Amino acid sequence: MKLVYAHICRKVRIAAIFILAAVLAANLAGCGFWGKKEPEITETEEEDIPAEITQEDADQIVEDKLYDTKAKAVFSEVVNVDDENWYTYRVVNSDGEDLKEYVAVNAISGEVAVYDSEGGDIWDYSSFSLYDEKKDEPVSWDGNFVLGSMEVTLYPADDNAFEFNIKKNGEDQLAGVANVSAEKNVGIFKDEKVSLSFEKRDDSLVISDTGNMSGYAGVYEKKESEE
Repeated sequence: MKLVYAHICRKVRIAAIFILAAVLAANLAGCGFWGKKEPEITETEEEDIPAEITQEDADQIVEDKLYDTKAKAVFSEVVNVDDENWYTYRVVNSDGEDLKEYVAVNAISGEVAVYDSEGGDIWDYSSFSLYDEKKDEPVSWDGNFVLGSMEVTLYPADDNAFEFNIKKNGEDQLAGVANVSAEKNVGIFKDEKVSLSFEKRDDSLVISDTGNMSGYAGVYEKKESEE
């Protein structure tokens, strides 16, 4: 009888050991001990945030924009419209009177617009009471123009200038930035050696010497795009 009882007790102890081992294994697995996985690391791309222009830059932009109007811009504040910062200015006309409209300069692009200080809205600059289509129409100087072995490439720079690059037989000859006249149809470039004017006429570009002969003067025809 004692042998039977001892045998039974031995089986119970063995069974208890197996149960305890199973429970322990389950707990360890639940804690990630068995088949442990490293936490997944998701790489996020850093967003490139464009640098904003300074208030001094914005002051100069709006001063140039209003130059021909004889009006003055007085800095007001920086406002945020549609997640974009704008430097805003009240405008004083040549008689010393404040206009109802404010002007604003985009802190990223430098674009000049009209700011509705009451509604907090930004409007296109063409709605400004002092807007002059001949003077304020954005510059669209771009394209390639050729004359024999000479080629001129134009790139818009800002509302009042464009970049140019003159090549001869594929080799760079002269590059620079030309300022655009108030009428928007003539660009002027001058350095220590040459003085040039650029005039757009339909599909042609006329370059003239306004100083010493440069070798670049002539009528350049618009180059057809190569597909």
